[in-house]
Amino acid sequence: TSHWPEVLVTPDLHWICTVNGLWSRDPVTSELAPHFHASEDAEDRNNITSAVEDAGGDIWAGSYDGLYRLTPATGEIHTYHHSETDPGSIISDSCRVFSDRQQGIWILTPSALNRYLSESNSFESYQILHYNPFLSQTVFEEENGDLWVNSAVPNMGPQQLGYFRQASGELFYLDCDNEDPAKLQERCRFLHMFRDRSN
Repeated sequence: TSHWPEVLVTPDLHWICTVNGLWSRDPVTSELAPHFHASEDAEDRNNITSAVEDAGGDIWAGSYDGLYRLTPATGEIHTYHHSETDPGSIISDSCRVFSDRQQGIWILTPSALNRYLSESNSFESYQILHYNPFLSQTVFEEENGDLWVNSAVPNMGPQQLGYFRQASGELFYLDCDNEDPAKLQERCRFLHMFRDRSN
């Protein structure tokens, strides 16, 4: 995954992330239907940042006000929020969601990378630095499942690029230094990553 999807295409429906909720579109009839759409005074919930489908066919959507899981077959919606008393909750209600090659669910919040644990319906969190989920950000998955996470926030200290090793649960950072030509530059803003033909 190298970008945040604005449209999620599944076998039956197209899912569209908007500032007015998550919408589904029937590709045959072109009929649109709203999901996670609250009242006008609930702008944070309405603003859907991203959406993915898990291995069971559920649709996960991140927003400025929590994480939502929709079971299309039943219409049931489960909501996840941060809780000070629950260490297994997501670290922040402001989040984006993505899935890895194994269709595992990951959530990025302003201060942590969160992994969904299906057996306990909870989240495991890994601290990250200077991350702002509402800028153009990138999560890039290596072939071995490791993740690159950029944590660039302009005018908020050094820019950093994180590397998460799934096997060990360790998160490392590549330091930035304007004086060292072998390092990333501090003033750069990380937008996207991609792999060339030589890996």
